[in-house]
Amino acid sequence: MTAPQILCTSTTVVFGHPECFAPNTINHVNNERMSDLHERTLRRATQIKEAGYKLVEMWECEWIKSKECKNAPSPQIVEPLKPREAFFGGRTNAIKLNVTGKKLRYIDIVSLYPTVQCGTTVR
Repeated sequence: MTAPQILCTSTTVVFGHPECFAPNTINHVNNERMSDLHERTLRRATQIKEAGYKLVEMWECEWIKSKECKNAPSPQIVEPLKPREAFFGGRTNAIKLNVTGKKLRYIDIVSLYPTVQCGTTVR
């Protein structure tokens, strides 16, 4: 029986890659030294391996330099953004409805948000 495999991409800034940062560099997010972050990452990797998993690791900077990343398709921007369209729809906007032969019902909860918070009954 083969061990379960874990794929892991380590973010260079978060885990303190020693080839990208000097050991005494302070991480601006958590105010810890990069060497401490890297040591913690190595301990975590050891724990995962000792638990019986096969760990495949790659640093973010190595991924960016790799052939797979360079061959990845770039996002295609069809048309420029229209800022005026940002004023309606919200996160509940139905992009495209694919229902035929049924009556759809829709409740606009986003528009109710300020009135729900005021504490009075809306009629």
